[in-house]
Amino acid sequence: MNKIYKIFLLFLILTACEQEEIEIKKTNITKEQHAKKSTGSNVLYFVGDQQITREEIDDLDFDKIETVEVIKDKDKIRKYTPKDYDGIVILHMKKEDN
Repeated sequence: MNKIYKIFLLFLILTACEQEEIEIKKTNITKEQHAKKSTGSNVLYFVGDQQITREEIDDLDFDKIETVEVIKDKDKIRKYTPKDYDGIVILHMKKEDN
């Protein structure tokens, strides 16, 4: 982190502390816990009927995505997996013209 950014961040924290009392804690979490916490949920991803990882989504050509389906209903999620997920995202890709 560069020095100016650190100073600006410290300024923001001090300003917030003056406005209201906040508590800052240091926690030890794993990368997996951080990934779940930073996304805010535990989501299962699919392209069509093929399960993919969140990282693989970044490699997709977004121009080729036709629709995105989001499933949040627990009963519908159980049709895809017995594991406990907060939601499922299904990406439907455009059909390629031959």
